[in-house]
Amino acid sequence: MTAGPSVTVVGEKRLAATMHAAAADLRDMAETNAKAGRFLTNRARARAPRRSGRLAGSGRGRGTRNEALVEFTAPYAGPIHFGWPARHIAAQPFAAQALESGTAPVLGLYESELVSIVNKIKGA
Repeated sequence: MTAGPSVTVVGEKRLAATMHAAAADLRDMAETNAKAGRFLTNRARARAPRRSGRLAGSGRGRGTRNEALVEFTAPYAGPIHFGWPARHIAAQPFAAQALESGTAPVLGLYESELVSIVNKIKGA
């Protein structure tokens, strides 16, 4: 049996280090997730029903390593958003509407971050 072609990797250590750094960047997207959370929260605040303004004012957007979060802490945020038929409260899904209408800009934000990570790899 004859031996097949051989391949020699030049710069193996540099490749491994670069890929390790890129993986770390992808694992920790906290800053990008926070931007997405704040962006979507601002959109949801603008759509929140207003009587006193407390519901809209209770909105907070933040991010963790793994997710973007939109939170409304007013105790009645859930019943207003999802409705409560037993109390004759119709659903007003302001946060869901903000998410739906904000999908394209948020995807653009994540795309920009991924391009930045790839460019770091190219420049390494």
